[in-house]
Amino acid sequence: MKYKVCILAAGSGSRLNNLSKIHKSLLPINERAIISSIIEQFDKTIEIVIAIGSKHQQIQEYLRFAYPKKKIKFVRVKNYAGIGSGPGRSLLSCKKYLNCPFIFTSCDTLVKNKIHPPKLNWIGVDKVEDPEDYLIVHKSKNELINLVDKKKKTYFRKQLKDFSKKFDAFIGLAGIKDYKIFWKNLSQDNKLIKKEYQVSNGLKGLIKKKIQLKKFQWLDTGNQKNYLNAKKSLEKNQNLIKEGQFFYREKDVILKYFDDKELIKNLVYRSKFIKNSPKIKKNCHNFFVYDYQKGRLLSETNNNKIFKNFLEFMKLNFWKINKTFNYEKVRLNNYCKFFYEIKTKERVKKYFKEYNDIDKEHIINGIKVPKLKKLFSLIDWKELNNAIPVTFHGDLQPENIIYNKNKFYLIDWRDQFFKNKVIGDIYYEFSKLHHALVLSNRVIRENAYFVKEDKKKTINYYFKKRKNLLNYKHELEDYIKKNDYSLKKVELFSALIYLNIAALHHYPYNKLLFFHGKLTLYKVLLKYKVI
Repeated sequence: MKYKVCILAAGSGSRLNNLSKIHKSLLPINERAIISSIIEQFDKTIEIVIAIGSKHQQIQEYLRFAYPKKKIKFVRVKNYAGIGSGPGRSLLSCKKYLNCPFIFTSCDTLVKNKIHPPKLNWIGVDKVEDPEDYLIVHKSKNELINLVDKKKKTYFRKQLKDFSKKFDAFIGLAGIKDYKIFWKNLSQDNKLIKKEYQVSNGLKGLIKKKIQLKKFQWLDTGNQKNYLNAKKSLEKNQNLIKEGQFFYREKDVILKYFDDKELIKNLVYRSKFIKNSPKIKKNCHNFFVYDYQKGRLLSETNNNKIFKNFLEFMKLNFWKINKTFNYEKVRLNNYCKFFYEIKTKERVKKYFKEYNDIDKEHIINGIKVPKLKKLFSLIDWKELNNAIPVTFHGDLQPENIIYNKNKFYLIDWRDQFFKNKVIGDIYYEFSKLHHALVLSNRVIRENAYFVKEDKKKTINYYFKKRKNLLNYKHELEDYIKKNDYSLKKVELFSALIYLNIAALHHYPYNKLLFFHGKLTLYKVLLKYKVI
């Protein structure tokens, strides 16, 4: 059957709160944008029409990178926000391109069932407990007899004598066979519901023609809570969300999104200093694209020789002591003061503010640990801020290193070391690697950890340690000592990194980072007899 598909993606996505500046249709699940998952539910030959408005540039850039050969028609919706906007308005803007049977869907609707062609008129439904935010369907023998748009439970009980605990809600997905009747009714019925132009204006005109109800397993991703629940439901391993940035894999292409457009420019510039990094094929306002690099993550290898070879690779290509970098040493030391000391203390304050907490003593895993203020006062910050300038990667953790056929490839480099885009501190490189060999991202994705906190300031936590990474940690420490670097500095930095990044992550991972960082810092200070 010949038909088209229309995706309604003009809205602003205001229900996503502060998750990101990205359009809601581009939020990733299983390393793929939601809008890609919608497109992939249909045959490759089906023409796609997309209504765009808010953040339209992001959607167009992403889909042109992800589907360079696919026929997609973008339709700009003029009135995509404010009074008179809404899904009905967006759909009406696409009428010119939909003069045939079609399916329309909102860009935040994911379903697990197969979507059938519009051989008859149908709408997708699923059960909801609160009808206030939904178009509720009244049915008889699986056919639509009435639509009630966005009313409270009290309305159903008093006006319709409906005392249901759950209601059949329209999920934003429908098949339209009788498109001429649908367009006539949608065009003529200008009634606004909660100041928006709804698709129900068109659907009501099809009731006499019969509309079949199709039940779907529905995942609404339109607000932050529902999006995170959908990720949890669909992802076997929970990919960590980094503030303001997202990662996608579309077949053999990697796309990276960043809220910060200046960050994109810096990362593209920095790529030429990263030996064996993927070549950036395209970049634009919020995205850059490179080919997928085959191989295994260093974290998934289990061979000390491989890790030793990696350290030699870094020594040869990044960690050479270059005397020409000495001209930057004074400035780099000042950067280190901000990067290590000031920034860590600011991040700790941010963590306390988030939990309305204060600095205090804790008993962590049975060990009495002083206040952080006390621990920070015992650190020789001047020693820590004394940098050794080298070419740097900036986020040298084992999941950013790919091993393939005796070669190493580096991904996800940092955009700058404070303000320097070429030179960084070798101790930051060592410490990023060291801390991630103890507490790995895979352990967090697999939820192989717990944190228990009581009101008596007693903390107990646990996380699974991976044997292969602990072996690599010992190799790294041997390398540091044999090359006359300070293991003490690396261990201190590792503890500070946990504390530094705690405020950036989700609960309870942030608690694990904070308390593990605090306990580790205390143990390091004890080890070197600073306390």
